[in-house]
Amino acid sequence: MATASEATGTDTGIFFNIQRFCVHDGPGIRTILFAKGCPLHCLWCSNPESQRFEPEVAFKRSLCIGVKQCGLCLPACPHHAIAPHEEGGVAVDRARCDNCGLCVGACPAKALVFLGRPYRVEELVSKVEEDSNFYWRSGGGPTISGGEPLAQPRFVGSLLKTLKSRNCNTVVETCGHFDLDSPDADEALRNTNTLLFDVKLMDPVRHQALTGQSNERILSNLLELPRRHPHIAITVRTPVIPGVNDNEKDIGEIAEFLRKVAGLKDYELLAYHGFGAPKYAQLGRRYALSSLKPLAPERLGELQEHARKILAQDQARRITNG
Repeated sequence: MATASEATGTDTGIFFNIQRFCVHDGPGIRTILFAKGCPLHCLWCSNPESQRFEPEVAFKRSLCIGVKQCGLCLPACPHHAIAPHEEGGVAVDRARCDNCGLCVGACPAKALVFLGRPYRVEELVSKVEEDSNFYWRSGGGPTISGGEPLAQPRFVGSLLKTLKSRNCNTVVETCGHFDLDSPDADEALRNTNTLLFDVKLMDPVRHQALTGQSNERILSNLLELPRRHPHIAITVRTPVIPGVNDNEKDIGEIAEFLRKVAGLKDYELLAYHGFGAPKYAQLGRRYALSSLKPLAPERLGELQEHARKILAQDQARRITNG
């Protein structure tokens, strides 16, 4: 699998989506730029197309016209990775596919699509500035999401610096697993107004098993960030996954840890959803949590209140001590 440095050049970054008029990923109305590639592979990830750094081909079976009516993708593939499927349409052999994308160009129905491509800084800035009228009215701006934006630190640092020079309010969504000592990451953070920082679990063994990485660097970064970048407003967020961390113990442990984070702006719990499940099939992967049901809103509210009570202890202590 390609690394961030292999997948991107010095002047380009790999991004796979741009969403406009969003209101849940930072203040005001936001334009979200999704960077490709992430060091974590969470079992519940709703954007599996964000995990790998390199562009890749997805197959949307419901759009396929069929071999008899079309079949143009079969001869277009130089590796014979596409073949007729017994239930109609075609099938993609992922072991043969090298994501060259030639089949995408041959597919008139757009059943085969390319996820991710290189962008230059000015190209993305131009996309953001198309929405500038909505920003000054709402206090919004661009949000760099992923994947993990800081896994492409040189490009994202340059992108954020340019956006700040255009007076944009900048937000970065991060899983927290990045090199805080990197000069490129430092450049990115110096040009970030708000950081939406994920903390999923405190138990390092469970974190490793469920995300593919230890949480040691994540927690260390969160404690150090306010010292190095006190200008950043940090909101910590936890995706609440049924059967994983949907209990007072896990949420309470996170809230207790957050009492150590200087200048924490807010702590939010995010409800699990399975909207990304169909994307796994489109990429030839299996979604491990297909039978999982979302948490009841009332239960999410109880856990949010539990966390707030723990965090409020410090506020009460500061008021008491004057």
